[in-house]
Amino acid sequence: MACVIYAVGILVYRLFFSPLAKIPGPWLTRISNLEEANALKENRRAAWVTQLFEQYPGSVAVRTGPNSVSFNSPEAVKAIYGHGKTTDGFGKSSWYDSFSTTGESLFSTRSKKAHAMKRRMVSHGFSMQSLQTFEPIVDATIDKFMSRMDNFAKTGEAFDIYTWFEFFTMDLLGELALGGSFGALDGGKPVRYSTLVEQSQRFANHAGLLPFGKWNVRILSWVPLPNIQRLYRARLEYLDYAKSALERRFAENRQ
Repeated sequence: MACVIYAVGILVYRLFFSPLAKIPGPWLTRISNLEEANALKENRRAAWVTQLFEQYPGSVAVRTGPNSVSFNSPEAVKAIYGHGKTTDGFGKSSWYDSFSTTGESLFSTRSKKAHAMKRRMVSHGFSMQSLQTFEPIVDATIDKFMSRMDNFAKTGEAFDIYTWFEFFTMDLLGELALGGSFGALDGGKPVRYSTLVEQSQRFANHAGLLPFGKWNVRILSWVPLPNIQRLYRARLEYLDYAKSALERRFAENRQ
């Protein structure tokens, strides 16, 4: 009986008394993350959020879950994602905990102090001097990309430019971060690492919808659904691959 009363109380609160109650959105998003989870499962969350704004024209925000809101306002970007004292009221939610793997990253940390420290640690890599040293690598990868584009132009064969941009990005990041291309441009098809990254991110997205904070990943890994287990295995494989690649890079630098 107590559980029923508690559940009813939660529903009533989310529907009528939550600080988000007046924000427009489907009734189901007011009481459950089910719609968002389904959109994530079908890899259409961005399209789903766009549809919500179309359903409520003129709204700068729509409710995507009991405790989540999506904004459609340029002014909101700086207020929510900006740095500095003016944004202290917009801390990261527990959703980010699911993206911590071997520890909190620049992306996943919820501490503004830790985030500022991590930004300082990597800032030298984005200095003008560092960027200039990257130019030969970037130029070589662009040349390889343009060569593949020229081949398509000569044959008149149709192709998906978005997919080839992804190949270019993966190869360039491989060169810059790990000291070697993944070979996506040469092979003309997605590489295993790219697939693992995408599936690992999808697993974290699902885990972030759970209400258990830092335990979200562990609890979701116990769910015996085939799709969830496939994404979780991809997460583990991705971490093993990244660890091996970094250890190899460090070993090469020590030689």
